[in-house]
Amino acid sequence: MYRWEVRESDLAGQTIDVEGPRHRYEALRVALLGRHQVENAVLAVAAAEAAQEQGFALDTAAIRRGLAEVAWPGRLQVVEERPRIILDGAHNPAGTEALTAFLAEHRAALGRLILVFGVLQTRTGRRCCDGCAARRCDCLTHPPTERAADPALLAPAVRRYASASVAPDLEGALAQAREAARPEDTILVAGSLYTVAAALRILSTIT
Repeated sequence: MYRWEVRESDLAGQTIDVEGPRHRYEALRVALLGRHQVENAVLAVAAAEAAQEQGFALDTAAIRRGLAEVAWPGRLQVVEERPRIILDGAHNPAGTEALTAFLAEHRAALGRLILVFGVLQTRTGRRCCDGCAARRCDCLTHPPTERAADPALLAPAVRRYASASVAPDLEGALAQAREAARPEDTILVAGSLYTVAAALRILSTIT
């Protein structure tokens, strides 16, 4: 059995203590954001210890380094500051729940949130639109794929909760968000992985 405690969680990462049957790890730094990633980190520690039992050379330093240096593009990924831009592929209800929990936990640090949201034309995509994260939506957009949901058709459902605008493409949506954002605000691009991948490409070109 593994037990863990979160010492610190901020927009730069998380620090946790983990105690297992073989060892206690104090102040492990986890680069990934979101409390769900703490559970993933504990599973990684357990897997590393199981590998040690099979003769693999994984010491405590390797475990610490792996957790501190891990990167997962498009999953609560902070790509810019002032204004802060975060990308998250919350493309299913579980992902939307994890995103919503993250936003609630770090509400004060995030400041005013500007949410750009685009999903696919699937049942799952529509369920994400009914999720709590989409209820904060400021701009609905069109992921760059023929499978994308038309943001104009999604707008009536989202506008039951938020006065979202519609942008025909992600370039326009990001331009709208940047124009509206103050340096201390946070722009969140979420929804389909197509949306997040396109945002990564656009932002790498801009910067």
